[in-house]
Amino acid sequence: MGKSLIDISEELQIEIFLKLPVKSLLLCKCVCKHFRCVIQNPNFVRTHLASINRSDSQSLVLLHSGWHSFYQLRHYLLSVDVNNTKQVLSCLPLNPPIPIIDTSFRYSVIGSCNGLICVAIWYQYDHTFDDANAKTPDFSIQLWNPVIRQCRFLPKHQSTCKPDVLEFGYVPEINDYVIVKVGSPGFDIEVYKMSADSWTTIHCNYFAGVDSIPTVYRVQTPVFLNGSFHWATKRSKQHRTNETDYIVYYKVKDEKVGIMNVFDNYSAIFDIVVDDDERSFDEWKLSVIDERLAMIHWCGERGNLFEVWVMNDYGIDNSWTRLFQIADTLCSYVNPMGYWTNGLMLLDRTLCWKRGFDNLQVFFFYDVETRSLKKIPLDHSTGFINGFSSFVETLVPVR
Repeated sequence: MGKSLIDISEELQIEIFLKLPVKSLLLCKCVCKHFRCVIQNPNFVRTHLASINRSDSQSLVLLHSGWHSFYQLRHYLLSVDVNNTKQVLSCLPLNPPIPIIDTSFRYSVIGSCNGLICVAIWYQYDHTFDDANAKTPDFSIQLWNPVIRQCRFLPKHQSTCKPDVLEFGYVPEINDYVIVKVGSPGFDIEVYKMSADSWTTIHCNYFAGVDSIPTVYRVQTPVFLNGSFHWATKRSKQHRTNETDYIVYYKVKDEKVGIMNVFDNYSAIFDIVVDDDERSFDEWKLSVIDERLAMIHWCGERGNLFEVWVMNDYGIDNSWTRLFQIADTLCSYVNPMGYWTNGLMLLDRTLCWKRGFDNLQVFFFYDVETRSLKKIPLDHSTGFINGFSSFVETLVPVR
């Protein structure tokens, strides 16, 4: 009679477990105490995560902006055949949903990394929230792994700045999960590291003596590259001719802030299809495409035109080149939300009704290689979707 899984050596057990998906491993944990100890071992969790990240399969979780009516918000997890048809295989609500405290006023998903979802939760409503002199609202940050159903609130950090921008990610250079908060007034940076389970304040002297402290803008997905988080700074339309847009970055390992120039040759952007008046409505956001920093420009006047420029040599100003341009005349407005993976970009095609002010969000993947659109079958009653990030099912604990 052949041996059962329990009877074979632990080395062979681990080799078999590494080939199983997380939900199967959760069932194996219930078989016996030995299996539970093997699967919960931190070394096994790290090895299994590395195996998942090397695989070809990948899913995408869409993130909602959590303003007011929580019961109407649903986070959808998409399963996509990224290597063959690039079609959406399934589109299901995230299950179980993010646990939210009843006393919270609103919440916002910061991002997802290695199976962990990071959520910011506000507990009070303040009409002066947008006032630079307003009191900092009471909020907490939560980590949630929906697969193993672990949830934890992070320790609060005594701060006087408003959290204008929050980022979450894993930094390989320090082998740690971090949350970065950029606040106002000023350019204050506060960093949480999971290994220390504490916050530290980074004193930024880079903009000391500068009359205009930059205001950073977060896009729909974190822009993390070369160990740094990146943010766009935007000048007002009234000052476009005498001020310069640039990119602010924070290098986590060195705890340093820096800037780099954007591609600002506006005569080259949309040089084929728009005139100078339309080009004045150009908008842009940052993304990462194939390990290169990218700028996605779209024409706010036309609403159905955008193009992508990439920085071929990181940090070299004159290395920006146009990757591709898209002129879509099939809808009234296109918002390129960002680049995902394997040549797929996520587009929000807002269909504006001629009568009234109602907008209908319709989401597509745009295949850069075939220049084709692939509709995402979302329920239109989900609420307003404003972001996305890659998601994988893992055993990574929240503590």
